[in-house]
Amino acid sequence: MLVLTSLSDQLSQLTYVRKEQMWFENLADNLDVVRAGRDVLAMPHEVKPVIVLGAGPSYNVKQEEFHRIRRLAFDGKINVFAADKTLESLLENRITPSLTASLDGDPVIAKFYSCLKQYNPVGMKICLASMVHPSVVEATKDYDRYWFNIVFDKIDGSDVSISRAVHWMTRKCLTNGLGNVGSWLSFAAVEMEAKPVILIGIDFSYGVETSPMKTPYWNGFMKQYGGDTKKVIKECFHYETNSFGNRVLTDIVFDGYRGLFLEALDRMKTEVINCSPYSIVNGPRVKCMLIDEALKQV
Repeated sequence: MLVLTSLSDQLSQLTYVRKEQMWFENLADNLDVVRAGRDVLAMPHEVKPVIVLGAGPSYNVKQEEFHRIRRLAFDGKINVFAADKTLESLLENRITPSLTASLDGDPVIAKFYSCLKQYNPVGMKICLASMVHPSVVEATKDYDRYWFNIVFDKIDGSDVSISRAVHWMTRKCLTNGLGNVGSWLSFAAVEMEAKPVILIGIDFSYGVETSPMKTPYWNGFMKQYGGDTKKVIKECFHYETNSFGNRVLTDIVFDGYRGLFLEALDRMKTEVINCSPYSIVNGPRVKCMLIDEALKQV
């Protein structure tokens, strides 16, 4: 789906080093189901505006905004793509996403699908990376599922590539995860030619209150810099004032993924409306506005 660059290779490698054992144990357990399943590229879709709900710090939707999103979806004017972590809050508000997805292989992801038994949503598609935990595979077995692989090393040239081997093993396409499931869903919407794509909770930042030591890449950075806290904070983290006037914390990983995100947007000439107050996604193809204003344009 997305063309890789040397930067995305490096970023994917950071995640791979942290999670390789878990990922491949999951893949071994999932392989028969994934091979027999459908590729995400075969997923049918409608060309219409899409609201993508990510699980970043900006995901703080008010009741009246849920109501307007529900009405637009019910009237067939939009599709709703939801990160797995946001699924329960949407179903609680009687919004059934057109699509949800999971990339992470951690077993904790299964709890995001525990709400399916209570709400039993109809018509929702689920896209799963081949290396999700088997408990996620079990929790979603009764739903309309599509499969893909995440790239975590180079796939071009003559280098040996584990990603290519996984592609051949699973018979499913390779995609760049872009750091989180909300970003992946955003580009699923872009590739489905949705116009506009409205982003809520797609931040590439940790918001305004998170300490660097509480972020997911902290331990990896500390290992890289020999446990030197001051150097890690200086070299790997920075604050940035975004288009909404908020001063938010980000790091070199999120900053790198943000760059890839904007590069791909520019290449694909897609209109994106960003309604995420803590987001650092901005650029020539990104309009930043509050949710209320964005929903008026649908």
